[in-house]
Amino acid sequence: MNPSTGTTKPVPGPAEVSQTYPFLFFDRVLTQTPNSLELLKNISTDEWSSPLQGPMPGWAVLEVMAQAAGRLGQALEAGTPYRFCVLSRIKRARFRRAVHPGDQLRISTRLIKSFERSLALRVAVRTEAGRIANADFYFFRF
Repeated sequence: MNPSTGTTKPVPGPAEVSQTYPFLFFDRVLTQTPNSLELLKNISTDEWSSPLQGPMPGWAVLEVMAQAAGRLGQALEAGTPYRFCVLSRIKRARFRRAVHPGDQLRISTRLIKSFERSLALRVAVRTEAGRIANADFYFFRF
C-alpha cells in the first residue's frame, strides 16, 4: 500500500514483466514453428572469462534451457483461456559436455505433449562439437 495515497499498486503479471539482458540467456531466435523453437546463444568471455570459474556452470545451461522452454510455452498459450504457465518439473536432465567461452549454443525446443492443464516440452542444447545437454520441462497452466 502506498502510504501517501492510500492505494495499492497492482503487481505486474507475467505478460507485463519482460526478460531482458542480463536475465535473458539467449541471443537470437533462429526458427519458430507452432510446436518447436530454435534459439542461439553465444558464450562470450564477458560472461564466463575467469580461469577460476572454469566452464559455464550446469545451472546456467539449465536456465538457458528453461527460458527456451518458457518462450515456447508462452507461444503455445496464445489463443487459449490460460493467462500463463509455470515451470513445475524438470525430468531426465543430462549434461554431457562442458560449455566454454567461444562456444555457440543451439537450443532446440519442441512440444512433447499438451495436456488439459499442463505442457511437456523437450529441450536439447548442441554445439559444433556435439550434444551438450537435454531435459524435459513440464509447465502447469493457469
